Amino acid sequence: MNDPFEYVVDIRFDSSPETIARNLRRAQERTGQRQLIDETIADSRSITGQIMMQRGFSNHTKQWGTCSFTSDVCDAEMWAYYGEGHTGIAVVYNSTPEVVGDVLEAEPMPLFPLKVEYKDEPAVLHYWEAQPNVVAQSTVGRKSRNWEHEKEWRFVGEDGGGLRSVN
Repeated sequence: MNDPFEYVVDIRFDSSPETIARNLRRAQERTGQRQLIDETIADSRSITGQIMMQRGFSNHTKQWGTCSFTSDVCDAEMWAYYGEGHTGIAVVYNSTPEVVGDVLEAEPMPLFPLKVEYKDEPAVLHYWEAQPNVVAQSTVGRKSRNWEHEKEWRFVGEDGGGLRSVN
């Protein structure tokens, strides 16, 4: 990740207690994990609780596997910092719907595509209301306008998404 503002999100904890309780119950149904609703609501109102929730959020999203692509392989700036000073090569992938569909359905974990949005301000997320696709777009799928020339797309997978580091 080359933009120091990637993953910078303005997280808000201003949801009503009813909204928090409803979303916690849904999460419990989905995961089977029990949470103490009244205590969690109280935590979301305290600075200490909010800091802990923000840390957990940040740690979770930074574990996602991310693979970046561009729709413009001829951009000189990108060659300068990604192409080893204009000495590298560009690998062009066939991105037809059939090929992308195979990637998205791959095991062990499916990937999903994100077209990176370029904005001057960080995304605002309401912690208790944000859907997973909004969280992904707001963190992995958002960069400063300074990087708009990259015309970037990303494949993202939770828990690494089957993506592996190459060392």
